[in-house]
Amino acid sequence: MKDDSTLIFLEKIIEDKRVLKEVHQTLLRGAVNSGETENSPEDINKWFKDRFKPNSVILDKDDYSRALIRSLWIAPNLAALDFSGGRLRDFAQLWTDTARGFLGEIAVQKFLKDSFDFNMKIETRRGKVEEFMPSDISVIDKGKSRKSKIDVSIKTTKLNGRWLEIPESQLKQSDVFVFVKLGISRYHFSSYLKTLKAIEQIFSRGAELKELDDKQIKLLSTEIPDWNPIPAYISGFVDKRGLKLPVHSMNFKTPRKRQKGQDGQRPISRIVIEGGIGLFSYESVEKQKDVKALDAGKDIPIEIAGIGKEVDGNFYASSGELTFRKDAWQKLVDSL
Repeated sequence: MKDDSTLIFLEKIIEDKRVLKEVHQTLLRGAVNSGETENSPEDINKWFKDRFKPNSVILDKDDYSRALIRSLWIAPNLAALDFSGGRLRDFAQLWTDTARGFLGEIAVQKFLKDSFDFNMKIETRRGKVEEFMPSDISVIDKGKSRKSKIDVSIKTTKLNGRWLEIPESQLKQSDVFVFVKLGISRYHFSSYLKTLKAIEQIFSRGAELKELDDKQIKLLSTEIPDWNPIPAYISGFVDKRGLKLPVHSMNFKTPRKRQKGQDGQRPISRIVIEGGIGLFSYESVEKQKDVKALDAGKDIPIEIAGIGKEVDGNFYASSGELTFRKDAWQKLVDSL
């Protein structure tokens, strides 16, 4: 796929060719699959100019360090909550997952400051999860912190993410949901450990235990890239107060079975929701006029594209349908 403007932009940020290739491909795949742009050089370049570039910031090593430190402080509290609720997640995974959320919040903080001179505060204290569900935004107004006038929740994923997904129970908690896509590669955490020389200590211990020789250590050192800055794309937001739920909008496709039915036609195998905004469940989808017209029967699976699961009643918004233009952002900022 030819896309000079996007690639040139990323080349200025990411030096390692392996990371560059992964981030570039992931970014374009997410943009096309989510309906943000058509898959042609002209459309992609227009998308880059009108949407990606003005809504992106760069996260540096200090930003990454802050996210890891904040999540390290929060994660033990979350781990305790998981354990008390009957779940037990690996602490390291919980730590990095929480850090990704903080990276998204830091990205929004930088974006609002750079583009609108808006000062946002990120909450880092420990507490019950329910306390933080409604809003991730506090406002610094005349040097003092205050709660935002509306509740804004920030959700973060990787660049290929195409759906802003909110559990139905959480949808009731917030007014606006912001969707951030991070250009993190599969190397990002190990590369950061490399910059701290923590990987070198592991190599050294490996040599002491005769698990690694000099040749293996040299190979591993080249296989783990140096740390690269992270492009963060604030792809847009959705304000639930302006939606007509349960299904605000929806587009879908209907793959057909290979074998023909008794009427000589290939029957529909499933319904795949490719884009839209709504609380997608079997009941809500089957009530849609276009779905009723299919007369496909009630046993047809209904799936969310790109996620690999059937509809579950949660709230989904494809990033191609999010609000992203500067005047809309300004209106949102003014309401905070």
